[in-house]
Formats: sequence, C-alpha cells, structure tokens
Amino acid sequence: MIVGLGNPGRSYLHTRHNIGLRVIRKIVGDAGGNLKKAGLLSKFRKAAVDWEKEKIIAVEPLTYINVSGPAVVQALKKFGISLENLLVICDDINLQFGTLRIRSKGSSGGHKGLKSIIENLLTENFPRLRIGIGKPSGDTAEYVLSLFSAQEEEILEKVVIPKAVYAVRLWAEQGIDRAMAEIN
Repeated sequence: MIVGLGNPGRSYLHTRHNIGLRVIRKIVGDAGGNLKKAGLLSKFRKAAVDWEKEKIIAVEPLTYINVSGPAVVQALKKFGISLENLLVICDDINLQFGTLRIRSKGSSGGHKGLKSIIENLLTENFPRLRIGIGKPSGDTAEYVLSLFSAQEEEILEKVVIPKAVYAVRLWAEQGIDRAMAEIN
C-alpha cells in the first residue's frame, strides 16, 4: 500500500506540501485508474494498481496532511496491510529541491503528517519516501502551502515525479534495501 500525503482540495494540489499526493495520482493515472472513496465513512480514497510483478493499493487521505494518521490506520485495517508493506510519500523541507530519500523507518523529522501517522500507529517502523522541496527562508507553514515556481514545476513533471514513481516501483518489486541503495 502506498500513501501520498497532501491536503484535500484543488487549491492545494500544486502546493509544495502535496508532492506525495501528486506522485500517487501519477501512478494511478499511468495505470489507467481512478481514486475513489473507499466507503461511506472512509477517511481516504483508494485505487488498485496492477504492475507487472506487484499489485498496489494507492491511498489518498481525505484529511488534512497534519492529521493523516487516522486515515492511514483505517486503510491499513481495511486492507489487512502490514507496516513493512506500507510506503508513505511526503514532502521534506530539510532536503534540497528534487532530492529523494527512502528509508525503512525513522522519526517524523518535524513533518506533522508523518508525526500524526507515527502517533496513530504507535511506531516509527514503516517505510517512507521523502521528496525534497527546499528550505524556506521565512514562515514554514506559508512556504509548504506555496506553489512551485514555473521552473520547479517543469523539473517536477519531467524529472522528480517520474523518479519518485520509479522509486516506488523499485520498493514494491525489489524491496526497501534495493530501493535505498539505488535512490539514496
């Protein structure tokens, strides 16, 4: 199961904070799928993705990013997914723009969405793919909710998002160790 973190609503889609969600939507779109609400009381939308070697459940929390934990827990329970088969994709202000880091576990690193997931799962032991959005020079909240520049958007579309999709596929098909060795 792959989870792309982001805020709901069109006004947030292309903000820095929503890069995880954009990767999920790219994976689902390339597979010809659509994200659909998983049930009446569901806190997430989901889509099944059939890759050559693996079947993936893509999840988009319908909660705001800072309270992603309940949606992730609900999805894990609904689909009976273990933590080692979960990959959370999110932005990271501590990484240079476009840099990818994949880890098998770790702290939130100050990311409130990851913090919510850790608090709700009661563990830091789940894989995550962080995508660098650069460090803000001013207010962090304002920065992560800002849009990428036109030049950054071009790099995202042509390089960063495709590389993140590749990293997810590598993780799914060859495991976390292989993904870390190649992507990091």
